[in-house]
Amino acid sequence: MKRRWRALLRHRLAIVGGGLTAALVVAALGAPLIARDDPLGMHMAASLEPPSAQHWFGTDQFGRDIWARVVYGARLSFGVGLLSMLLATAAGLPLGAAAGYLGGPFDALAMRVMDAVLAFPAILLAIGLVAALGPGTGSGIIAIGIVYVPVVARVSRAAVLARCREEYVDAARALGETDWGVLTRHVLPNCLAPVLVQVTVGFASAIVIEAGLSFLGAGTPPPAPSWGGMLNEARQYMAASPCVAVFPGLAISIAVLGFNLLGDAMRDVLDPRLRR
Repeated sequence: MKRRWRALLRHRLAIVGGGLTAALVVAALGAPLIARDDPLGMHMAASLEPPSAQHWFGTDQFGRDIWARVVYGARLSFGVGLLSMLLATAAGLPLGAAAGYLGGPFDALAMRVMDAVLAFPAILLAIGLVAALGPGTGSGIIAIGIVYVPVVARVSRAAVLARCREEYVDAARALGETDWGVLTRHVLPNCLAPVLVQVTVGFASAIVIEAGLSFLGAGTPPPAPSWGGMLNEARQYMAASPCVAVFPGLAISIAVLGFNLLGDAMRDVLDPRLRR
């Protein structure tokens, strides 16, 4: 692990992706300190102002500071991405590991259910789930988590199938280790690398889906600062003040780019077939 960590710190994609991600995470965690203004505070006399020393990113149609709303929106987007990926991992990892290790009818049934869920486009399935659960941040977290359960399950199943054929697994069984012990002590620890890479990439997709849900009015309701909601509100004012749409869209792009680059770097470092 120390060798892989050092290799990750020297990887160019990891440096760029980690830097972008770390900057947004620091901004999200330190939002009350660096926001300068209340993200919900309205000042109609200062509506649609361009960037200035007072308002770094300008103001929106209600005079709210765009910089403050973007920073607090990062906290919301990262929170949704983190909780949804934790939900997807908590459900998908045990399911995929059990299917790959046990095989037989359970594997066939579980994977056919996962295939049925994967048959739906991610954003459409998320919209349908949010429509059933009701709009809101909690509904978005549950919907995005359910969407990515099949992805995590299939990745973990493939990793478990590959590890179950290793000699150390046969040795553990020969020593009298139970199936539960073999799976938890020997197989799963060696399957975490591809799952971790998939979760990192899925984090970026979760941010995009959350922004899409908020843009369509099915995610976090206004006036909460959400990147997707800010883009939705900016549609009518883009010609008069492009800043209301440029900065939220740029924040989404930077977050997705950072997590994708970080995921690619982790794949290069953790996959022995790609290691030079």
